[in-house]
Amino acid sequence: LKNEVRFINDYIYFYQLRFEDQLNVDFKITGEINQQQIPSLILIHFIENLFKHGKVNDKKAKATILINVTSNSLELLTENALLSSDNYSTSGIGSQNIETRLKAIYKQEYLLNYELKENRFRAHLKIPLQND
Repeated sequence: LKNEVRFINDYIYFYQLRFEDQLNVDFKITGEINQQQIPSLILIHFIENLFKHGKVNDKKAKATILINVTSNSLELLTENALLSSDNYSTSGIGSQNIETRLKAIYKQEYLLNYELKENRFRAHLKIPLQND
C-alpha cells in the first residue's frame, strides 16, 4: 500500500507540474498506512481515469480522491466532473481488466460501484486488507 500511495502522489505531482496553480484535485488519506498488502496497480486505474476523463483544472468542479484505511479494509473514492467532450463508460477494457483482477483475487469480498449523476462521475472501491 505504501508503494501504491507513493505512486499516486508522484502521478498527482506530474499533473501539478503540468497544470501549475490551476490543478484542482483534493487528495486525502485517512487512517494509517503501515505494511498492508494490496495488488499492484489496482488503485492507479481509478486515478488515471479521473485525470483522463475528468475536469482537473476547474475551480468550480473540484475533483476528489479519498483513501480510507481501516484495520481490515481500504476504500478508494474518486469523484470528478466529466469533460464535456468525453462520453465516459464503465465498460472499457481497463474497467473490465480491473473487475477481472478483483474477482480473481478477492472472489466476492470486494465492492466496486460506479455512478454517473449530473455530469459527475464517482467510483467507489472497497477491498479487504492484509497486514504483514
